[in-house]
Amino acid sequence: MKADDPGFLDVKLTIVTKEPAAWLEAVTALGEAGADEQNGEWQIRRVTTSAKIGDRILRVSGYVGPPTADVTVGWVASDRVVSDGTTEIPDVSIAVVPRVTGAPGKETLQTALKEVLRDAASAKG
Repeated sequence: MKADDPGFLDVKLTIVTKEPAAWLEAVTALGEAGADEQNGEWQIRRVTTSAKIGDRILRVSGYVGPPTADVTVGWVASDRVVSDGTTEIPDVSIAVVPRVTGAPGKETLQTALKEVLRDAASAKG
């Protein structure tokens, strides 16, 4: 999680899946769609939510890609790794990122966001 851009709090979710369509739709359901990008086999979707943390608006970057791709694209600076629980996620030595599993959908991503925010609040406190 970072707050480099005044007025915003950015959270990065890395979603490892062989079936990206439902997950991309779930990311979009979190808020107002922004830029979409492609990096290799990874699709990157950015959304601005309506949620506010203090005086900052929560923005989400969803990195959605397959477990066989260059996973470092998704892992670097990720706040959570999300999957459906059946996709095998390769271990990557450059980062140990907490994981969330659930069905492809907005609710699973909201759970991941809540965990990120709860962990950040605990670290401050």
